[in-house]
Amino acid sequence: MPKPDHDALHRLLVDLCRRDAPSTLGPRVLEPLRSDDAWTAFLERATAHRVGGVVLTALERLSKASPEVAALVPGPRLAPLRLLRRQALGWDLEQARVLAWLGKHGIEPIVLKGCALRHTCYGESAERPVSDLDLLFESAQLNDARVHLAALGYVDPNSDATNALYRRHHFHLQMEHPGGFAIELHWALTPPGPRGRIDPIDVRTGATRIAGATLPFKAACPEHTVLHLASQAAEGSLSHLGRIVDIDRIVAEAGDDFDWGALAEVARRGDLENAVAVATSMAAQLFGTPVPPDFPRALGVSGWSRRNLRALDPVRWILDQTALRYMAAGVVMRFWLESTAAARADVLLQACGLRRNPMRLLDRGREDAPESAGIRLRMRVPTVFKIASLQAAAWLASATPPAPRALPRLWDRPEARSTSPEAPAP
Repeated sequence: MPKPDHDALHRLLVDLCRRDAPSTLGPRVLEPLRSDDAWTAFLERATAHRVGGVVLTALERLSKASPEVAALVPGPRLAPLRLLRRQALGWDLEQARVLAWLGKHGIEPIVLKGCALRHTCYGESAERPVSDLDLLFESAQLNDARVHLAALGYVDPNSDATNALYRRHHFHLQMEHPGGFAIELHWALTPPGPRGRIDPIDVRTGATRIAGATLPFKAACPEHTVLHLASQAAEGSLSHLGRIVDIDRIVAEAGDDFDWGALAEVARRGDLENAVAVATSMAAQLFGTPVPPDFPRALGVSGWSRRNLRALDPVRWILDQTALRYMAAGVVMRFWLESTAAARADVLLQACGLRRNPMRLLDRGREDAPESAGIRLRMRVPTVFKIASLQAAAWLASATPPAPRALPRLWDRPEARSTSPEAPAP
């Protein structure tokens, strides 16, 4: 069996996520998906990147326009899209029910991330599947909101002790419905500590009203939403494409009204310059997002950070989902996505066991008796060596002449259009 061309599959995944995918792809590009095994593996990859809805809707449009594509992507292969549409309808109705009930009691939260974007930036809700409803409340309204949601059948899955940890170390609480729905009740968008910050008051103040599919709602403005998604991408050490696709759709939908100066200002204020620079640059390179060419420099990203981030090769990194496969690699990427010395020190100290990781406390639901720093460090000596080795390997790779490749490298000139075989770049 021939070895799969991973770059070609990555290229196909990226091309199907582009806004112009239906007009730039043809049957020859989709030929690698002819076998059932290849199709299953590709769809699993798209789902892991959280772009399954985007990929399936693009393929549906292509199959309607081309009999040759329809032969490669017959109806049974698009069955998951029908399921996504049923799930999207359920989420849309539940979102409207929750917002109407809260509004009846004088509470109007800000709808965050996917549950807002599916109504503002995508052609249909199924393109942007969600697993929960993220809502940002004023802190004073949080307890009342929990009471009202309980009246709708929602329950708190966590103990009082776990919720106390969430309030101390995190930025949201959780509630779940027996019907399979879940809500995250935010009072902030970033955890306390030295890492990047987003001011929730600014987000609420700048929110805009959206004419939703079933009920109007308030959502964060495009600039704050890009800031939030870039922050989340950095928190996950660039673990999947979904947030980069979201950024592309937000910027494209806003068009000339998108305020790059405002985004740069809030990014610098919250020490999120590196995260925003990388996320927006990757969107431009992979999906043709109209990002100003000098935006990373306008953010004030240092030359040292730019060189190290380029050496880590974030484009290949995110497509390979390196952060999900190698914990130490995720630490190195997270280190350089931070913008301040204090934040980078926090990343390393937690990775080396010299400072507690609040997320591990939340996973356990308790605060254990502290171990000595020496014990924690000895337990993580292999991790320390892996981090140092990965950084050294990145520096070594950046010092060698680049080989020809199908994928762009960070800070390269963004692509103007798809580079699939049937649509060669000029």
